Amino acid sequence: MQSTELESIDHHICGSVWTSPLRLIESISYDFGPRPSGSKALRDATTFVATLWRDLGVENVHTETVTMTAWRQGHAAVKMASPQKRHYDCFQHNFSSPGKVTARLLSAGNAFEEDLDRIGKRIEGSILLIDGMVHGLPEKEVALFPRRIARIARRKPAGIIFANAFPHAGAVIETASVLGNASIPVMGISYEDGCELKSFVRQGEAGSVIMFDSRLWHAANHNDTTEPRISITIRYAAWWLNLDVLRPDSDDRKRMVDVIGGEENLILLVKRKIFDGLPEEAKPLWRHWVEPESRSA
Repeated sequence: MQSTELESIDHHICGSVWTSPLRLIESISYDFGPRPSGSKALRDATTFVATLWRDLGVENVHTETVTMTAWRQGHAAVKMASPQKRHYDCFQHNFSSPGKVTARLLSAGNAFEEDLDRIGKRIEGSILLIDGMVHGLPEKEVALFPRRIARIARRKPAGIIFANAFPHAGAVIETASVLGNASIPVMGISYEDGCELKSFVRQGEAGSVIMFDSRLWHAANHNDTTEPRISITIRYAAWWLNLDVLRPDSDDRKRMVDVIGGEENLILLVKRKIFDGLPEEAKPLWRHWVEPESRSA
């Protein structure tokens, strides 16, 4: 066989295998999904790779059956009970403990020590929502999955939910398992479901400020703690909006709220004394919401 023929064969094999390794990885990851030992997904992926080698002309490609002690997936469910009812597709991670857990959900980001310290004692008895993978960080800062689980479990949560890092890839399961270092349920969900859950558990430290356009659809979340939560709402609306439904004793409020027994917010008018003390440049912004002279205390 001439060297040119060998080069042609070598180019064909190497080109087929290496010109698009990312496409091959994506196909195995996305088309077959999580592949724990003994699963149908692993068998299908094995058949796929073996067929690929045969198509490249490799001889004596075969698969072998190996007897091993395996973990078998049982019934698993992740449900949100409040403020809305949701059911999420999930996997329970290998060797994590079974059990039915109902608790508040806290978002712990990447579950670094500083993330866990930020949440503090609230971790105890709560379910932690954790990002499934970490990108763009030094290798020493990225703990292996079993190590991350062990570190989190020491804080005594009631359970852990891991969100997939990849969109459109379904629920995540780490084949590295938890290695028996967490006596709590550890569940895996999809990237999309993780984003939805995180939208329900936005957290802020005491003294945080949030600013938004109140024309957005919004509502106050319920207080799932045993302590009162107090916030101060500072609201401003331009004069050209019809605000009479919020004005005490206005005709619009009587017809649209009081008559039907509604509960629309009541925005108190600015007292004349306070208005007079405002900076001159601020007065034009508030002159439409000032108590009449006769009502000022």
